Amino acid sequence: MSKHISTHITAAFLLMNFFSSAQTHTDFDSTNVQGVHSNSAFTYIRSIPGVYSSMDIDMLDNIYLITAGNRLKKIKANGDSVAVFDDVKKYGNPSLIDVSNPLKTLVYYKNFSTVVVLDRLLAYRNSINFRKTNI
Repeated sequence: MSKHISTHITAAFLLMNFFSSAQTHTDFDSTNVQGVHSNSAFTYIRSIPGVYSSMDIDMLDNIYLITAGNRLKKIKANGDSVAVFDDVKKYGNPSLIDVSNPLKTLVYYKNFSTVVVLDRLLAYRNSINFRKTNI
């Protein structure tokens, strides 16, 4: 579900509301986020200003954003910031994030062929270097 985004993340909270609701309407007008149709399951809640290269949402409706400064930010469903992982000097630009398990976030760094394992508060737990294992 990762998307490359270069402006404000306004759709993130819209998607969260869609996934948390039981309705499954598909007539959403994506050209006008502010003017959501009344019969749509999407509702505008708030925007997160900033420039982001990637985003993902886990099963607990937490939003994970990779900022322009290559920091990984975790934001709760209500918009509160939970944690930030910004070990940019050691690993560089994150290529992919996997949040299928909200208690174990995986961040892949293509340039270093490394996966970093983070806990629920985005604290470093382990890393797997594929070059050392000849993968």
